[in-house]
Amino acid sequence: MRRGGFLLLEVLLAVAVLAIALAALLQTAVAESRVLGDQRERLLARLVAANALEELRLAEPFPAPGRRAGRARMAGTEWELEIAIEGTEEPSLRRVEVTAFRAGGGGVRVRLHGVFAEP
Repeated sequence: MRRGGFLLLEVLLAVAVLAIALAALLQTAVAESRVLGDQRERLLARLVAANALEELRLAEPFPAPGRRAGRARMAGTEWELEIAIEGTEEPSLRRVEVTAFRAGGGGVRVRLHGVFAEP
């Protein structure tokens, strides 16, 4: 006999459907937060590399070929830098590559390239 209410089975089925939908929504939110974290780290690494490239350009307008290492701090994070300076076919140009990554390894690595001309 039914009197204008829901059966227990109907209520349980509705709760199960709701739980599945909420689990899927939570999984999507977690995945999006990971993507956002990766994008933030990539952006910071790119800013660190760009700063290092410009600092080198200001300090040494025409640096000697070779490899260098450095460190930087940005947004409360320590970053490591690898700087490679190479000659080109044109003697008055230097190709510079700056790689930035979180100190201790791990995470993203960002490379920026630049060309310095002899003043």
